[in-house]
Amino acid sequence: AYWLAFHNWPDQQKGTLARKPWLVIPFILYWGLMIRLLWPLPEGLEIPVLVYSAVIMIMAAKALHIGPGLLPGDQLMLLVGATLFVLSDSIIALSRFTDFLSGWGVGTAWAIMLSYLSGQLLIVLGVVRSLKAVENRVKGTSAVEA
Repeated sequence: AYWLAFHNWPDQQKGTLARKPWLVIPFILYWGLMIRLLWPLPEGLEIPVLVYSAVIMIMAAKALHIGPGLLPGDQLMLLVGATLFVLSDSIIALSRFTDFLSGWGVGTAWAIMLSYLSGQLLIVLGVVRSLKAVENRVKGTSAVEA
């Protein structure tokens, strides 16, 4: 849902990746590293994990891309939120498909939930305030008046 929402954000031609397409490289490298760490996956999960992880990375890249279309503080909230969301899914994958986090015990669940919930909160807060500002701009009112 985030990927689609970010894809439909106004002024895509002014986004970060439109101006600096090389910034997509860290997302591709992180995705490749995670797949390498997770491989080999249990039979039948290869395609779903590849697709889901690619969608999550596209969402994170889109969060960076639409950043200039948000208010400055909102841009940072969105980027941190998207990063935490990727982190939570990475912890889930590493804990399910590898033994890298085997010593974490209950800390794994806490790390997953804290990164997931804080990521979701920051994504929503970062986008909602900027959407209200865009809506007010369209209506001709300032954020203070609204």
